[in-house]
Amino acid sequence: MSVLLLLLASGHSLVSAQAPAFPGAEGHGRYTTGGRGGKVIHVTNLTDDANNPAEGSLRWALNQSGTKTIVFDVSGYIDLAADLKISKNTTIAGQTAPEGGITLRYYTLRMSGDNIIVRFIRSRRSQVRDTNDGADAIWERNRKNLLLDHCSFSWSIDEIASFYDNRDFTMQWCALGEGLANPGHTKGAHSYGGIWGGKNASFHHNFIAHVQNRAPRFNGARYGWTGYDTDKYSSAVDAERVDFRNCLMYNWGTGTACYGGPGGGYINMVNNYYKAGLGTKNKTTVTQVSVATSGNADSKHPELYGLSSRYYVSGNYMAAASSPENYDWSGVKYDSGLKLIGEDRYIPDAGHQFGENVTYVSISGVDCVKLKLDEQVDPGEVTTHSAVDAYEKVMAYSGSSLYRDAVDARYMEETRTGTVTYYGDVAYVKDDKKYPTSNTKGILDFINDPDGEANPKTASFPELPENVRPAGFDTDGDGMPDDWEIANGLDPDDASDGAKYTLDTEKGWYTNLEVYLNSLVEKIMKAGNEGAVDAVDEYYPTCKGVDSGIEDVFVGSEIESIEYYDLRGVHLLEPADGLNIRRIRYSNGKVVTDKVIKR
Repeated sequence: MSVLLLLLASGHSLVSAQAPAFPGAEGHGRYTTGGRGGKVIHVTNLTDDANNPAEGSLRWALNQSGTKTIVFDVSGYIDLAADLKISKNTTIAGQTAPEGGITLRYYTLRMSGDNIIVRFIRSRRSQVRDTNDGADAIWERNRKNLLLDHCSFSWSIDEIASFYDNRDFTMQWCALGEGLANPGHTKGAHSYGGIWGGKNASFHHNFIAHVQNRAPRFNGARYGWTGYDTDKYSSAVDAERVDFRNCLMYNWGTGTACYGGPGGGYINMVNNYYKAGLGTKNKTTVTQVSVATSGNADSKHPELYGLSSRYYVSGNYMAAASSPENYDWSGVKYDSGLKLIGEDRYIPDAGHQFGENVTYVSISGVDCVKLKLDEQVDPGEVTTHSAVDAYEKVMAYSGSSLYRDAVDARYMEETRTGTVTYYGDVAYVKDDKKYPTSNTKGILDFINDPDGEANPKTASFPELPENVRPAGFDTDGDGMPDDWEIANGLDPDDASDGAKYTLDTEKGWYTNLEVYLNSLVEKIMKAGNEGAVDAVDEYYPTCKGVDSGIEDVFVGSEIESIEYYDLRGVHLLEPADGLNIRRIRYSNGKVVTDKVIKR
């Protein structure tokens, strides 16, 4: 290779390394590279075998070595035979699947490596094939450079989606719903949203509904994880920095929506929307600040006992409050163990775990740091809406919304109308053992087995179309359809052009394959970010032949229309207080009638 080519190659590598993961990737995981520039692997079937995965299956694709982007030539359910682990330097491009998208079920999805991007995938676990005390729909910790975008998660035995003690992390525009309360967890009733935290971790524009608690629970630095940037931060406490903004919480059950942060750290809570549901007990709590003790923190790190996180709380909306806008510190509760000066609470920190760049005040001879922050800690580059606008945006675009399945559609409709479909009044029975019920409206205990008789009092896996790309769709296997390559001046018989940067002529950030992948959901990303009070200037390379977009998302989704009637059969524009009849028409012509309750 000539010196000129070497210089060009090295210069381009530097530029691409500074590029966002994709247009609209934001927060602390924004610059995750995933499978950029690596091989392309096609998922061509829906089978799964934990021990000997068939060629073309998703597990087989993930087992392949090297940097890789995984695309889908099929849509439908993948019935997992065991937990599925995503290997390092991988992009899972769920938006490439045909109509219906991809849903994983029965076991847990793990991000078991560094530098991973997952987009437009559903993981709906359930108790049908397996129950264990760590059975989240998805989770991971002790990793770096992870990015989740527009994914849907539900029906867990433990938490729905837990991510903490990770570095440079983003979960954005994801939909979490219906943690199961009593499906067989050995510690008893659960139904938890997730444990969220990290060393620069962003959680923005996410949706959480129908969980008893942990919506979310902030992890804090309680485990003393040391995988942070030691050149930048002095301790695990100093490095624990979480940005939680523009999230929507609905019907959080008997607990508080948010709580936690034991062991110290920093948490932004900005412009989130809280909407109590029929099952919600504590209707106006923004968060409860947890103080680390031997009961909630790692016994190997007693130096963290007595510490809580420091909080910046601003712009939150509490729908059940008499004055819902900017409902911030008036909705914060506190564990015991904090110090007071006037109305301000202080965290005892004799060991200066928060570092030497903060102001300490001596109280009764102990150095303390103020809990309330006057300014937010660095949120990374992230689009911010008002809480009211975030409510609309999250309902419209969160989850795997390129093709919204009936589960997510139900969550959004229940949130919009303030209703629930299920009442938590039917018990799970296994091996002649009858488990308790949640006895909480909207909180499920189990999911119907697709191979058994469906109980109408709890949820079932929805029907999903199984589609396959036609022969000749992508002749050279580079992840880009032939028609799209021709429209954009590429060669459909040249597999090497997917990794080139010929289309992104302005900045040279994205490979040709990435330009195609990003174009599939460009309208969703742009529509979600419109109308912000603080916007990120996102860059979208131009291309031709984009034939999917926002106008197709809900028209082509599984649910075509929803109508409401009173018990006399009179049509209603919206559900009324009390019991209502709901009539759902699906795109395949199927009509389902059920009942929902609204207070």
